[in-house]
Amino acid sequence: MRTIAGALLVALAVAGCQEGRAKPSVCVPVLPGWITAESQHGDLFVANVVSLDGHSVLWNGSPLNETMLINYTHQLAPRSPIPFLLFDPGQSPDCDFARHVRDTLDQNYPCRRMACGQGPRTDFIAPPVNAPKSKPQH
Repeated sequence: MRTIAGALLVALAVAGCQEGRAKPSVCVPVLPGWITAESQHGDLFVANVVSLDGHSVLWNGSPLNETMLINYTHQLAPRSPIPFLLFDPGQSPDCDFARHVRDTLDQNYPCRRMACGQGPRTDFIAPPVNAPKSKPQH
């Protein structure tokens, strides 16, 4: 009887922990190794932005097809340093399409080495740093 009661308590605890987890607010979860604006990271230079407009993929605002997307990522990946790539799925109504584009980037670019981020560009741009005021010399 104690064994059954213990097993029930463990099962309830595990189920309760899983229910309390926050659900992703978007239909395109962030993959391991990718960063978000909330991630602890240094300053990033956002070099290229891949965004979605319906069923169209945009590279820095210009439309391209999947073959071109793969070619661009293959051209950039060997560079040193690796240019940071930002994927902004926006409010894509087609989650399957958005996940497909994200997965294409993940498979063709070193995203899992923190070379990719996910979210709006504005979330990744740090506010300007004010230059320290020089002290008057006497």
